[in-house]
Amino acid sequence: MFSNRSSRVRGRSVAAYLAPLATLLVVVAATSVSGRYFEDQTIQIYRQRAVVAANIERLKYYDAALTDSARLAAATNDPAYERRYKTIVPRLDRLLKDTVAVVDTPDARRKIAETSASNEALVAIELRSFQLDHTGHSAEALALLNGPTYSREKRAYEATSGAAYQAFLAGSDARTRRVHWNRLLALLIAALGAIVLVVIGGLQLRLKHDHDRAAAENERSRGAEARRAAAEREYHATQREFTEIMQITRDEDEAYGLLKRHLERSVEGCEVAVLNRNNSNDRLEVMTELPAGSPLIDALKAASPDSCLAIRTGKTHERSNEREALLSCELCGLIGARSACVPSLVGGEVIGAVLVEHPAALEREEKLRVEESMAQASPVLANLRNMAISQSRALTDGLTGLPNRRSIDDTLKRMAAHAERTSRPLGAVLLDLDHFKQINDLCGHEKGDEVLAAVGVAITGSLRASDFAGRFGGEEFILLLPDTDREASVVVAEKLRRAISAIDVAAVSRPITASLGVAALPEDAAEPTFLLRAADRALYIAKARGKNRVETLATEDAEVFATTDPIALTTTG
Repeated sequence: MFSNRSSRVRGRSVAAYLAPLATLLVVVAATSVSGRYFEDQTIQIYRQRAVVAANIERLKYYDAALTDSARLAAATNDPAYERRYKTIVPRLDRLLKDTVAVVDTPDARRKIAETSASNEALVAIELRSFQLDHTGHSAEALALLNGPTYSREKRAYEATSGAAYQAFLAGSDARTRRVHWNRLLALLIAALGAIVLVVIGGLQLRLKHDHDRAAAENERSRGAEARRAAAEREYHATQREFTEIMQITRDEDEAYGLLKRHLERSVEGCEVAVLNRNNSNDRLEVMTELPAGSPLIDALKAASPDSCLAIRTGKTHERSNEREALLSCELCGLIGARSACVPSLVGGEVIGAVLVEHPAALEREEKLRVEESMAQASPVLANLRNMAISQSRALTDGLTGLPNRRSIDDTLKRMAAHAERTSRPLGAVLLDLDHFKQINDLCGHEKGDEVLAAVGVAITGSLRASDFAGRFGGEEFILLLPDTDREASVVVAEKLRRAISAIDVAAVSRPITASLGVAALPEDAAEPTFLLRAADRALYIAKARGKNRVETLATEDAEVFATTDPIALTTTG
């Protein structure tokens, strides 16, 4: 009998030790496998969204180019515009097919098919206008493009293309939600398994105690247990609410503010500052508002990541008045109250920290809450930061740091719309470097890149706060000047021309100059598309008149421009 009892005790002891180990293995395995799978799914969804978004923007560009070519062919009888039109049509068809291949929802595929049908209707009308133009009926061709049928088909095309993109976004959002819910379900299953194992281990341990003594102890501790249970439920409820809302934050500022409010609500009387490690310039930035008079305001103006001991060590750093620290933190040491600074760790890298000033010593549960909240927020903050960086890079030219063509198109539409609403002028300056091909040929493309980068710096230094500049492509740049008429735009362009002439790049022996064309709304054009054409034409005039100069359409020499081949001008720089 004694032997059997000893065996049962040993069995319960072994089970009690094995239960936590099994729990750890289950949770780690489930979290690792499910996390990697669902992360891949989410990345795939965002890649699809990026491809479709880019295709939709290209569809808009091709559609505008087709309409423009058809109208210009009918208005000018220039066969070059018809050849351009027939070059773009197969590209647009191929882009529609590529978009259909990416989307994965029936609704989006159907709406893209409707977009294709609307496009075919537009192409049929435009081809009919070409036929009329070929037979000498140019007026009828132009009337056909300006007629109600073409306008109706144009509106139908724009509506279906927009609906197709919204349908894809809806399907993509639904997939994203399913991925997130499936991930939560996987973690829930792992947690349930862990709970079962913990319960089994707990039951084994409790069997060692006498039933009567356990009953009496339970009776005495019932009130305290109820209070602890209520506090624990409240703890998990608020943490769950924080985690769920953090997952749907739209940007870094919103996420930083949410983390600050959650901790200040959880730890009574505390002040929270969220710090961000900016690796690009080795800076430590405060991302939330500091109270007036805080000593951290001046300290953080010149702080580096190493100024914070929590970031420096990758561990929580606590400070109190009762015990002097062996090594004082440059930031926490400025605060008179107690403080706890918890680093934000993602993949073993410290991306920031949260600094909590608290008047009284932190309870164990409060410290745990701060650390757990930071652990839950860190992946979200890292993802939002990466998304912001990706969006910025997608709209920026990597060589000059100026906005690229996609950003230029969006900004031009926005500025032109604002100018039209407010009846204010909008100036445009197109800039093309002179003899840039010769610089590349004689000095090498690496020196050519240095010249482009230096021009980008010169352009940025010549801008006002409200102005916009971007790299159109190659050695061509654009400036958009709100509230600036043609005459004032010429002044800005001349200032920039002189700044470029003063550029000196080592090992580039020939002078660096630029030709600039200036136009303005509404003096030279009635809409954004024609504004760029007017500026482009003025740029050709500047090239024809000897380069390294600023020209406008108002100073155009018709005879010089008529006898000059614009294509030859662009190829010679």
